[in-house]
Amino acid sequence: MPINFKIIEALILTKLNLKAFADGKLEFTSEQKEKLKATFGDKTEELTAKFSKEYNAKLEAGLNSKELDQTINAFLEENSNSEANTEDGEGNEEEESILQKAQKVIEIGASKDKQIKQLQADLLKLANEPEPETSIETVKLDNMKQIGHSETHLFSSNEKFNAIEGRSWNKNFKDITSKESTLDTVALTEWNTINIEKINSDIQDYAAKFSPNIETLLRDSYGIPAHWKLVSGVSDKYIMAKLVSGEITQARKKDWLPKNKSRFVPQIGKVYDVQIDIEYEGYELQKLEKTWLQSQFDLNGSDPYKLSFVQYLVENLIKHARKEDKIVLVKGVYNPSEDSNTPASYLNRMTGLLKLISLNRNQTYVPFKLGKPTKQNIFEYVKKMCDSLPYDIKTLPELRFGISPSWLRAYKEGWEFAKGVNTDYKGTMDSVDGYPNVKFDSLVQLEGSDLFYITLPDNITVMVDKVGEENNFSMIKKIRGIQIACDYKLGIMIECFGADIKASKMVSFENQLFFSNDVEICNDVYVPADANTTTLTAKYHNAIIVGKGNTSPKEVTDIIDVTPGELIYLKGDNEENPSTIKNNDKIILSGGDCVLKPNIELVLLVRSDSKLLEIKRVDLAKEYDGVKLNSDVTELDAAEGMEFVTSENTSQVEISDILNAIPGETYRITGGSDTNPSILKKSNSKFSLASDITLTTGKFIELTFTGQKFIEGKRG
Repeated sequence: MPINFKIIEALILTKLNLKAFADGKLEFTSEQKEKLKATFGDKTEELTAKFSKEYNAKLEAGLNSKELDQTINAFLEENSNSEANTEDGEGNEEEESILQKAQKVIEIGASKDKQIKQLQADLLKLANEPEPETSIETVKLDNMKQIGHSETHLFSSNEKFNAIEGRSWNKNFKDITSKESTLDTVALTEWNTINIEKINSDIQDYAAKFSPNIETLLRDSYGIPAHWKLVSGVSDKYIMAKLVSGEITQARKKDWLPKNKSRFVPQIGKVYDVQIDIEYEGYELQKLEKTWLQSQFDLNGSDPYKLSFVQYLVENLIKHARKEDKIVLVKGVYNPSEDSNTPASYLNRMTGLLKLISLNRNQTYVPFKLGKPTKQNIFEYVKKMCDSLPYDIKTLPELRFGISPSWLRAYKEGWEFAKGVNTDYKGTMDSVDGYPNVKFDSLVQLEGSDLFYITLPDNITVMVDKVGEENNFSMIKKIRGIQIACDYKLGIMIECFGADIKASKMVSFENQLFFSNDVEICNDVYVPADANTTTLTAKYHNAIIVGKGNTSPKEVTDIIDVTPGELIYLKGDNEENPSTIKNNDKIILSGGDCVLKPNIELVLLVRSDSKLLEIKRVDLAKEYDGVKLNSDVTELDAAEGMEFVTSENTSQVEISDILNAIPGETYRITGGSDTNPSILKKSNSKFSLASDITLTTGKFIELTFTGQKFIEGKRG
């Protein structure tokens, strides 16, 4: 029956023997509330508060009882067939009062009282019953949406993998949803050879049937921008030809004088073989089956009844694999491992975006020489990159600026500071300030990298061989478990970096489609050296794990396949049998021999004569706390580092300068002693400070060098 304020009004007033609006403003007494509890239960307090507020508002607005009479008459007419209204077979011929009519409303409601009380009881039970840890298993199906199955298939879909016969996992689902069984009592599948072969066949059917859905899942799982192209059908290499053209227009002349010179620049993208090897115990596959059954009864889900077991299994395996794929697409460094007898790192199975950029930088495109970005210069840094683009590039309708999420946040803060706006602003920043056509691509895979790049929206392509082969998981029943295998291909390419119309001429900004800064990249991803080797190779990468798999301590005397000007990063990975980098005429170590135990990193610079010179060695396990200054030091040297810690002085000394500082860089000075602590003074013309600071233990100050003086950033 329709319920509105006036019906509730009639119920309450009749119950309390009150006349509508005749008794003035309504204030419920505790006795009146007790009477109403018999009808409204625990909702009485809330209901009376809201009702009295509405009632008194209408009273003040001049509402009269005639309107109530009309409402009740309409209600009684609507319920003219109820027993309460036709108890004697005919209505009362005399004019009835509002009170009498309201009483009939009560009688009509009484006929449904049992149903209302049951609903109240259900609500109380749900509200007061604590949620058990395994609530999804014990939930009753009485109030659930009914799931439609045919006699032969789940969801009446007629898909082979949804067939019930011969597939106990599908039969379990049907039995539970038809209340013939429960999650507690259902007999989970015995994953024997027959059932493994059946699920194998279903996986192939699913992959063939739903390859478009799988491609969408792939794109979502890879976490790649929507404008990157996804190309299939690449079994080994993908050749993309870009036409690079010179000038074609000129002043009018009588003779035919063609001046355009063009050439095709082939770009070759490669896909790499990927191997997945997973092994489950039988009970683990049963756990997956039970998790699938449980997931179908998520009462809070918006669309909970459409996932078959084969789809659930495939998508979970895909998501697991794509977690690694999305990282390796950007950070991967290829290192051959076909003959390896130990599992290789997923980061070494293909060449990713950053490594492609590293290989092509200063070869097929020229980077902007901007140095490292800092939080202080990030806003101008990004603007300078865009300002440096050739005119015909910067005016294109759309460009993409690749950047990590943390650097994008820093840019936003720099923008707010430069514009003098509120730093609590929560808006999104989609494009570079002043360049609405240069849209940001915030890639989580770039997190930790200082690389920024600018290119066309469709210049980056992800390549696969056959869409859906990533889902062709094959299961094999073994004595002690179930092996799951999958082989597929994956690659990424940048279709065009740059090329000049004269093949022998070095590229320049004017004939590039890809632009970046010149920071060091890929130095946090390592490739392993061969075990027990005494000669390292930088053929595949300049960051190398050394000593892994050694059966005895080894001495490394040479590093080959190096490129002049590059940095070589060596990190140890063997505590018991480490490799030692020997100081000799090929590897010049200022600190002498370096034993590469785990977490020890040695950084070498390749000279023009291919000899290697030590730059630094670091214990990565120790928290870096800066350069420890000698006593009574007054001038710091930025060539030694960017963070400094003072020492105990013989008398209080003033730090007067930081030598060899780089414009745009930030330097941090931390107090290391309370005995005659070092100070910085506001009066020093080389510093711009809010006030003097005494660097007692733990106190610090950060200073950014502008090229002229050091500006205080923060202190603490």
